[in-house]
Parts: sequence; structure tokens; C-alpha cells
Amino acid sequence: MDASGTRSRYLGLVANDMSISMSGKRPETVLPAPPAPARQRLDQALAQSPDRRRGAVAEVAAAYPRFLDAWAHLGEAARDDVEAYAYFRVGYHRGLDALSLDPPNFRIERSGEYWT
Repeated sequence: MDASGTRSRYLGLVANDMSISMSGKRPETVLPAPPAPARQRLDQALAQSPDRRRGAVAEVAAAYPRFLDAWAHLGEAARDDVEAYAYFRVGYHRGLDALSLDPPNFRIERSGEYWT
């Protein structure tokens, strides 16, 4: 088979009837809302005085380790850059866990269509 025959056979394998959006927008990943008690406890922790806030937020993160906002606020309340990096990194990996461990609990949104 010559080169043009190989190319046309390849194009036949990859071509299909699916449309491709050229909008340049990536689909949005939407995680489920955190448990209401976690949000309430974090709000209470953030209302604490600055000297107690970090400890209160740490308690929320310990009680709800999958609650990403708690890790983000804990990183913001860190005492130094290394501690902040550690909290942000834990939050990042908890976010990856949320996507990979329980895929039915998130959806990807593109142009009003949802995939779960």
C-alpha cells in the first residue's frame, strides 16, 4: 500500500460524525457542595480572633478532610511559606481525590450539557 492509501485509511479511522466545538472554552468541573455543617463550622472558625483562627480552621480541616475550602483557608492562615505550601498541597490533592475516587459525585459542564 502506498503512503496516500495509508493516510486515507488512517483518516477513515479517526473521522467521525461528532462535532468539535472551537469555542476555546474548557468544560467546567463542578464538585458537589460541601456538607452544611462543614460550611457552618468553617464560617464560625473564620469569625474567631486572629490568634485563634488558625487552630479553629485546622479543627474543621481535621473533621472534614475532603472540604477543600478548609484547606485553602488553612493555607492562608499559615505561619510561613512552607506551612502554607503544605496546606495548599494537601487541598490540591484532596481535590484530585474528589475527582478520581468518587466520579459520580461531580459533573463536567459544557454549554449547558452535563456529563457525570
